Parts: sequence; structure tokens; C-alpha cells
Amino acid sequence: MNKIYLFMFIVGCLGLIFVLLFGIKGMYSLNLGFLTPLIFRHKADEREKQLSYKNYSQVFMLLLIIFVNVYILNSFVELGSFFSRNWLGLLISMLFILLGLNGLRLLKNE
Repeated sequence: MNKIYLFMFIVGCLGLIFVLLFGIKGMYSLNLGFLTPLIFRHKADEREKQLSYKNYSQVFMLLLIIFVNVYILNSFVELGSFFSRNWLGLLISMLFILLGLNGLRLLKNE
């Protein structure tokens, strides 16, 4: 499981860098994250499944909080054309980074 979460973190960081450098074309690097189940195949036990469910629920709740705050912030501050064109790539990159970091934290603590 450490390898999976470390891989997600690395893919998220690479995706974020490529989106910042190349814009929409850089989002192709994020396809690696969606191939994670094909790259790392193993039979997960009950503990790993519970940690995975907990990881996803915590990360999606954190992303929801970030969405609401960015939406409210957008009413007061112009975020620019780069953000409006590349928000999806930034969002998916952040998803993979948070999944990786939170998964590593959960594995370490539990």
C-alpha cells in the first residue's frame, strides 16, 4: 500500500508541474494515476480496504471544503484566465497529491 500511495503522490506532483508548464496538454500525464489499479494488482485484505475507504472519504471531504472556499474567493478576487482554462488539471493533480499524502499518513498512524 505504501507503494500505491507514494505512486499517487508522485503522479500528482508530476501532473501539477506539467499542467503549470504546458497547460491543458500537461493533463495527459495524469493518466498514470488512473492506471494505478492496473499497475499495482494485489489482493487487498480487510484492513487495507478500510484504510482505502477512509482515505478517499477524508480526501473528498477536504476537496469539497477547498471547492467551496475557491468558489467564494472567486466572487471577490479574479483568479485569471490560466485558472479558468486549467482548473480541471489542477484539481485532479491536487486529488492525487492529497490521496497519496493522506494515504501515507493513515498507513503510518494506523
